[in-house]
Amino acid sequence: MICLDTNLLIFGLQKKAALELSHEAEAAAHFLQELMEGEGNEAMIPPIVLTEYLQGFPDPRLRSKQYEILAENFFIPSFDAHAAKIAADIAVHLGKLKAIKELSGVPKLELRADIQIIATALANNADTIITFNLPEYRHIIDTAGFARKIKAKWVAPVPQRLFPGAGSVDADSLN
Repeated sequence: MICLDTNLLIFGLQKKAALELSHEAEAAAHFLQELMEGEGNEAMIPPIVLTEYLQGFPDPRLRSKQYEILAENFFIPSFDAHAAKIAADIAVHLGKLKAIKELSGVPKLELRADIQIIATALANNADTIITFNLPEYRHIIDTAGFARKIKAKWVAPVPQRLFPGAGSVDADSLN
C-alpha cells in the first residue's frame, strides 16, 4: 500500500505548480493516471490530505465532484485511535514541535499534519509515502525510528536544486 500526500494531488490532478516544477507536475499527473486506470494498485489518501486538497475548491459542487473521484479511486481510511497513538509516539520521538520547527523552518501546524499523514499510513500498513516534501518527511520518519517500516519518495527523480541545503535528498523514483 502506498500513501499519497497533498502535493501529489495538487500537482497531478489540479496541475498547479510553479513553472520550475512543471516536470514534477507532469510526472505526478502521469503517476496518478496510471494508479486510477490500474487494477490492484492499492493507494490511500489520509483524511488530512483529503481535507487539504478539497479546500482548494471553493465551489461546493466542484468540491463534491473531486471527493467522488478520489473516493472511487483510492482508499480513504479513518484517523482512528491506532493512528492517533502512532502520531503521539512520533511526536514524542521528535521532541517538542517548537524545536523541530526551529530546526526545519516548517510551521508547527504543517508538522502536525505531516505527522498525522505518516501515522495514518503506518496504521494502515503503507510502506511508502509519495510526497514532494522529501526532506521533512524523511526527517520525521528517520528521527521517529520508522525508517525500516516506511519510506518517503517522489514519482520522478528530484533535482537537487529544488532542495538547496537539504543534503540528504536523493533522486528517489518509483520508476
